[in-house]
Amino acid sequence: MNQNTNYISEIEKKILKNAGLKKLSHNPASAAYLNTKFKVAGLNTPFQRGLSKEGFSFSGLKAEEQIKIWDSVFHEAEFHEIKSQALFLLKAILKKQIKKYFGIL
Repeated sequence: MNQNTNYISEIEKKILKNAGLKKLSHNPASAAYLNTKFKVAGLNTPFQRGLSKEGFSFSGLKAEEQIKIWDSVFHEAEFHEIKSQALFLLKAILKKQIKKYFGIL
């Protein structure tokens, strides 16, 4: 098991715990609604954003290291909800970087 698989597993476990699920199951209706070929469990966006705000074991790493991890997670994860965590957290990291260098936002 490579390190990226461990990160994906950590994210999935957090989603399952907070959603009260035993496993992520593909919901074809949700995938059709989102017009995506990815597997979709159908968890709502506010729930997903809340998870991203809690952070993960690697959230304390330098931004450059986190970006590499989230890039791998996005490209290797099967479920939309796991990929979405990458997008939410990359957005937060980039927002901090912009504020740091330009003093805006």
